[in-house]
Amino acid sequence: MNHFDESAVDKESLVNEREKFAYLAELNYKFSVFGRKSLLGEQTVRQIVYQPLIKTAFMKIFRCLVSPPHLTILTDREMILLRGELECIANYPGMPCKFRKIFSSIRPV
Repeated sequence: MNHFDESAVDKESLVNEREKFAYLAELNYKFSVFGRKSLLGEQTVRQIVYQPLIKTAFMKIFRCLVSPPHLTILTDREMILLRGELECIANYPGMPCKFRKIFSSIRPV
């Protein structure tokens, strides 16, 4: 994902910016790691917004997915959107589902 020369980047500032994702480790470790790895070069994180998985009750027994988890990161150079995409083997209640990462980035022209 990171296609830049890390030797040209100030390591200390990159470490400081990546530490801003530390609080996410308790909420969602996977998004904490994805957020840290999505920073390129000398970006400054302006805002981080994390939305956890949202489910709603259906007929008091089943739980229906309303929204997968997602993370929005606003830096001084781009807006990064990370979203968990639901990947189920079978669509039965109680069957384990896992999330895979969907990465989007909006960069100014």
